[in-house]
Amino acid sequence: MLGRPAPHAATRFEEENDEQGWAVDRAIEFNGVVIVTGWQIGMSTFECRCDGIFEGLPNVTFFPRPDVAKDYKVDKAGARGFLAVFTDARDVRTLRLGGAGSNDLTIVVEVAVSATREDLACFLSEHVERLGFILGIVSGDSDWVREIIGLVPRASADFNTARGFIEQAKGLSQIGGIAVGWATGLPSCDLLLVSSSGLVVKLSETARWHRDDITQAYKAEFGPLSLDAGYLGGFNGTIGSYGNVYLVAIDEQTAYVIAEREWSSAAREPTSFAQWAFSFPLRSDQFAKALHQVAPIISHLIQAQVDGMRRIKPVITDVGIQCSDPITSIVIPLYGRSDFVAQQLLCFADDPFIRKWCEIIYVIDDPRIRADIMENAELYYELYRVPFKIVDGRLNRGYSAANNIGASNARALTNLFLNSDVFPMQSGWLEKLLMALARDTNIGIVGARLNYHNGSIQHDGMAFEWHSSLSAHINRHPHAGFETPPPRAEPQEKMAVTGACMLMSKETFEAVGGFDQNYLVGDFEDSDICLKVRALGRIITLVEDVSIVHLERQSFSGVGEPDFRQKIVYYNLYRHEKTWGEAIGYSLKCDVQRV
Repeated sequence: MLGRPAPHAATRFEEENDEQGWAVDRAIEFNGVVIVTGWQIGMSTFECRCDGIFEGLPNVTFFPRPDVAKDYKVDKAGARGFLAVFTDARDVRTLRLGGAGSNDLTIVVEVAVSATREDLACFLSEHVERLGFILGIVSGDSDWVREIIGLVPRASADFNTARGFIEQAKGLSQIGGIAVGWATGLPSCDLLLVSSSGLVVKLSETARWHRDDITQAYKAEFGPLSLDAGYLGGFNGTIGSYGNVYLVAIDEQTAYVIAEREWSSAAREPTSFAQWAFSFPLRSDQFAKALHQVAPIISHLIQAQVDGMRRIKPVITDVGIQCSDPITSIVIPLYGRSDFVAQQLLCFADDPFIRKWCEIIYVIDDPRIRADIMENAELYYELYRVPFKIVDGRLNRGYSAANNIGASNARALTNLFLNSDVFPMQSGWLEKLLMALARDTNIGIVGARLNYHNGSIQHDGMAFEWHSSLSAHINRHPHAGFETPPPRAEPQEKMAVTGACMLMSKETFEAVGGFDQNYLVGDFEDSDICLKVRALGRIITLVEDVSIVHLERQSFSGVGEPDFRQKIVYYNLYRHEKTWGEAIGYSLKCDVQRV
């Protein structure tokens, strides 16, 4: 029969079987995770269950216990240590442990209630060789991770299971950050990026790209595994003001830090941050992965910017005698170019309805053109005798915000959102849009057919199309560039229309909260607001019988290089799909069924 347990070992032990024995060294609960450690002798099977609300099985690892084998005078192979981790086991107070066979011993273990951090630190320090096993299980709990990462040993010079480096780590304390570098390792080795605040990113989930320098340096050691060694990993959440990020390799049960770097401050301006984060040479499939890493941080930065902009009040200037009781407020954001204002006012001057019944609001969304606009404002009024209002946003707020502050200063019951590079060629066009809006209370937005300067179609309504390579629905302009067909008298229902010329009631605009300001620069905001209006149960229509020219994207071209502008489009597409992908897919399915 086995002897009594050694002093260092058991809290519970049964000695009714001369072939088998159990002992439990420690059982603790911290943040809903219960860990039991101990040893067993002479048992080939293992069961460990919680009494009470938790019925799941634990994650278990075994390891040699030569001390137990020596104390009980058994073969080393017959004595095993065990470590069992129960997740989601909060408030569990007892555990039932034993073998799976009918003759195996069973013991009931009391669980320490809410272990302190000191208890946890003591426990973890006793199991440094199994920190990798524990980390792999509790990686979603930042409290556990913070305790573990401080005890993970640095890899020695002869550690050759994995190699890696953190080249850049830029973050914002309460928002998150991006770690960029290179790593390669054997298939048996798991690689993680871990922040000192307790956030974990698996390297398998990061965006990767080829690094020829790394392949050349490590191809003899890792062969094809050295390909695509570059990585970009994103942390969404608090990273701390002076914390570190670690590259951790888990080899079997043990974790090793193979690289670390202190966080440096990232740009708080979202476009600048995006320009850095999107600067790495990623293939299209990997860029999609990068978006998952980067998008939450950009979204936080945009929201912080939006919140900050609300505190900066615009400056309003009336030019000429304003319409006392306008039917429609025409809101026109200005960015990049100021010369369109004179051309547009010339078009308005030939339209009696606009001169008499409309309020024209120019929103300066670009401090670079402020001086030119303000210097020429009175001259424009003297030339064209069309009164207008200038709303100076005092900074670049973005397309959506510019439209929103323009609408917030509008007095009419209907708002027309118009781009500065849109030019009506004939009078009466706005009345046609207003008549279409008044036809049915169920109509939420009215758009207009737009043409290129050569007369071909620029916009005739938006449609959505699924692109498998992007895993998203693209908003496209059917028939763009085609010859313009004869207009139909009746307004045509559309999925969405462009924000370059978009009419809606003030009531509808306020009901959907205006334009979403969390897109970058200017893309997808128009289809977004159309989908919000559709979600209210209202329809979108387009008037074809108008003559309006749209030069399209004359201002957007000033935002960075073409590659960066394309990546901005992808970011906005990513956000649009997360918000509306399911609704669009359902609408497309319904359209197919109707056909």
